[in-house]
Amino acid sequence: MTTRKHILIINDESAILQQMRKWLADPEYSLNCTRYGRTGVKMASKTNYDLILIDYHLDREEEGAQTARTFIPQLHRYNPHTPIVVTSATENNLSAENLGVSKVVTIDCTFWKQLPELVKNVMTTK
Repeated sequence: MTTRKHILIINDESAILQQMRKWLADPEYSLNCTRYGRTGVKMASKTNYDLILIDYHLDREEEGAQTARTFIPQLHRYNPHTPIVVTSATENNLSAENLGVSKVVTIDCTFWKQLPELVKNVMTTK
């Protein structure tokens, strides 16, 4: 029996979370999903994830605009060896190097079919 890979998905859009669950439905994966960055950080403090997918723009939980930049350092603190992939439907000029993440991907019409392979590739190069 193989060990399930633990994936954390942080995205404030319910429809996108639902689609990610659909495209990543695989008995080899254990998916944890949240709409909020702070909740994702709390989850990361309790679980060693094999991959974290986080949307760049997130809804405000309290005050001020929040982006993945707010939470990436905290996610790295709790899961220092876990690859983080930033997703965005609106930001095309994001740099993985500047954000300190493994990859940045645009959610467009090709994203969904490429998602399962992207996840496998990022986790195997970890």
